[in-house]
Amino acid sequence: MKHLSNLRTILMLRAAAWILEVACALAREAVRHAPRRGREDLIRKTLMALAYGLRRLAQRVIRLTPPRRK
Repeated sequence: MKHLSNLRTILMLRAAAWILEVACALAREAVRHAPRRGREDLIRKTLMALAYGLRRLAQRVIRLTPPRRK
């Protein structure tokens, strides 16, 4: 059963990496095409959204992994 839990965690982390890669590419394009005025605000909002998504994902991965035994 432990093997399945590890596999789920690995798949979740791979999905997270892919999602982050796509989100960063979208953010890069959005910033590139944004008008000069308001660009900093767009960057700040994008980074906040990415941080929020990472935090949620980390919580989900932590919940999936069983506590370590000593």
